[in-house]
Amino acid sequence: LQYLPLPELGQCRIDFERSGLHQLQRVGCSDQQVQSPGVVEQFTLNLELPPPERASHWLAHLHSQQVIFDPEPARVRLLRALGLPVWWLDCLAEVNGWLQQSQAADPRQWAARLGMAPPSEGQLIVLGSAGVCFERALAQDMAFQVEECAEPNEPAFSYCPGWPELVIEDPAAGLLRAGWLQAAAQRAARLVSAGGDHVPAEWDLLKSSSPCIFLPSDASPAELQALHKGQPLMALVDDHLKPSLQIKLHWQVSDLEQRSPLAAVVVSLYNYADRIAEALWSVRAQTQQRLELIVVDDASTDEGMAVVERWIDSCLSDGDHPFVRVLLLQHVENAGLAAARNTAFAHSQAPWCFVLDADNALFPDAVAGCLELADASDPQLAVVHPLLAVEAEPGRPDEQRSLVRSQSWQRERFRFENHVDAMALVRRSAWEAVGGFTHIEGGWEDYDFWCKLAGAAYHGLQCPRILAVYRSHAKSMSHRATNRSWYALSRTLQQRHHWLQLPLAQAEDS
Repeated sequence: LQYLPLPELGQCRIDFERSGLHQLQRVGCSDQQVQSPGVVEQFTLNLELPPPERASHWLAHLHSQQVIFDPEPARVRLLRALGLPVWWLDCLAEVNGWLQQSQAADPRQWAARLGMAPPSEGQLIVLGSAGVCFERALAQDMAFQVEECAEPNEPAFSYCPGWPELVIEDPAAGLLRAGWLQAAAQRAARLVSAGGDHVPAEWDLLKSSSPCIFLPSDASPAELQALHKGQPLMALVDDHLKPSLQIKLHWQVSDLEQRSPLAAVVVSLYNYADRIAEALWSVRAQTQQRLELIVVDDASTDEGMAVVERWIDSCLSDGDHPFVRVLLLQHVENAGLAAARNTAFAHSQAPWCFVLDADNALFPDAVAGCLELADASDPQLAVVHPLLAVEAEPGRPDEQRSLVRSQSWQRERFRFENHVDAMALVRRSAWEAVGGFTHIEGGWEDYDFWCKLAGAAYHGLQCPRILAVYRSHAKSMSHRATNRSWYALSRTLQQRHHWLQLPLAQAEDS
């Protein structure tokens, strides 16, 4: 209606008592009044080409109209060929003020009928539910006032998740909703459709400052900012991160040359003072003898280092342990999970390293069970990964898994997703050959590492035993960071490993 070539329409008031869902009556206009020659008293908008069973009724209705407008050129040609008084409606023309009139654009009525505040100026207005990932990230940003650190000219968000559920039961409410939407399209930095799979078709009829965009499900606020800028969000990657470190403790048996370590358990630690001791006790309980224990603290800010030092002192004093070498290292500055693992691998002397994060734990046969398969295999075998039990912390009803994943190592499966957890036995020479783990902001370092190994013709093997426990909790890295970065991470890994076909990266391309 706002594109009709009728300048007076913006001053036209609607009689809502006499109007219906498909017909609007102007105040002072009667159905029965005689049409004056040359004066348009009635006009119709045609927006359809009906199926054959409705064609006769449709044509009969159009033949009774004084003037018909249609935004589809092909339909205009058809209707003119049928002798109807039809004109093309140009939806790129200037608007006539229809959605700026008081019946459409009254902020008090927006509040009274829709419960909607006036649209914000210069913000990204998100209409519809953007999903749990977006909402959690938005709440966290607000809690820490991250918007104060936003880059210049980077718009903030106005979030209206209940937009699709507005109750529109009469033409007056419909006109108010249309007026609010048009005002939002003109005031916003951009209008964003969330909760569906596309931008609604009617949004194409809005007079907007920027084209409306669709927000994919589970995208983060940072992802939306990147879409708005037209620059797909990528994860920060650093292949050459070598942080400064301190050797806090180094112990080994006197006859290490005769009893060299058969495997190392490498533990990365960052702010898990309340969990690290249990992880270390699970290493001490290993049935495999001649082990290295290498703990790398990634500049924790809690008491984790002190806990580890006390535990090692007690373990070595007791003497009942499987270790021939123990090493405690600390990064001077926090460098991330990949750097911590690389530091541990680089300081190991064993040919195989079992990766363990500080919030997880091994069962007693974990190293022995995997090492038995590793010793009997060929040099291209780089990984032996066991089945991992899932232990969800209380209050996490969303975690229903009993195992982390059930699939065995296959390059074909890596093409679409990661299905092997980092808690696995890794050949140290293979780690060195592919350049170790890469720091990727937001996570997926293990997935990237598996892809590097697969790309270098290494393969892995599943140990068909449940040999460790993966703890699912709200403080884990996957919960805090990785789950907020899926799109950026997918694009980054797709770029790094062209043989991948990651669904989220493919969806972006399409």
